[in-house]
Amino acid sequence: MLNWAIIGSGDVVNRLVGNSFEKKGISKVKYIFSKNTKEATKLNKKYNYGKVAKSVSEILRDNTVNSVYIATPPNLHAGYIKKFSKKKKFILCEKPLALSKKELNYIYKICKRNKISLITSFYRRYLTRFKFIKKILEKGELGKIITFNYRLFHSPETHPTAPFKPKKNMKNLPWRFQKKISGGGNFLDMGAHAIDMISYLISDIKKIQTIKNNRLNFYKVEETLVSNIELKNKIIGQASWSSVVNKTQDLFEIFGTKGSVIFSLNFSDEVAIQKGKKKFYKRIPFDKPFHKNLIKDTIKKFTKYKLNKTFIIEDQGFKVANLQLEATEND
Repeated sequence: MLNWAIIGSGDVVNRLVGNSFEKKGISKVKYIFSKNTKEATKLNKKYNYGKVAKSVSEILRDNTVNSVYIATPPNLHAGYIKKFSKKKKFILCEKPLALSKKELNYIYKICKRNKISLITSFYRRYLTRFKFIKKILEKGELGKIITFNYRLFHSPETHPTAPFKPKKNMKNLPWRFQKKISGGGNFLDMGAHAIDMISYLISDIKKIQTIKNNRLNFYKVEETLVSNIELKNKIIGQASWSSVVNKTQDLFEIFGTKGSVIFSLNFSDEVAIQKGKKKFYKRIPFDKPFHKNLIKDTIKKFTKYKLNKTFIIEDQGFKVANLQLEATEND
């Protein structure tokens, strides 16, 4: 039996997770903990979790808890991973794993030393719509893949998860734009899913070269970033993020010798496929709650690891974070 503790009570837990950890006789949530006790209590009642923990120490003392889901801002990840890895808990952690390459290497070392299983929440690769697109590419329906392009543009007011109205000397800036908490801007936050999706759909990434700037100075992290990306199979493409333009666009395009596929990573259900002169559209809604399929797979893996006394670090989260941090720290 997997007994979970959820650490965090924000939008991710409420909107993306819900009661996905509940599987009768196999998996259940025993605790939820948050520094915001009011929100934790609210979620506990809404999703019928076990109980609201008064502290992390309460969870650490309970030897029946064997799995932990960390859904806090990134600046808290390393500390929680250290505490729970020492107690040999399986860990599912939100992205990005770390604020810097130094911190990322530290996380990897403590996971390896403590022999714990760690998975990063790249839930999009488990969604039906992206599995459908992957099959199209694997079957060669678009011919030989030549290049790709991804864009995520929006204004501060239309940010997908942290909208705000910019003002001078802002005191309540969303944490995603505070470097000490988030580590960077949209490239490190939402860009993690795009980088993972490029790897999942096309090929692992060999190199990323970025240029970033901050034109309007609403915050100290980058507002706009453009990347040239080279894959291990020698395909090259581009990706760009901007959080301060007046148009919202979320567009992933993959071009081959026989056709193309165009889709959204975050918003529209529509997938546009072109083969030669023929073009058709297919609506594939996002599975909800978004984390459901990821958590279902994680439960299977952790149950198997528990039975076989296996410990593993699934390194995709480390690969993505390393690429992003390397690109932003060395540009």
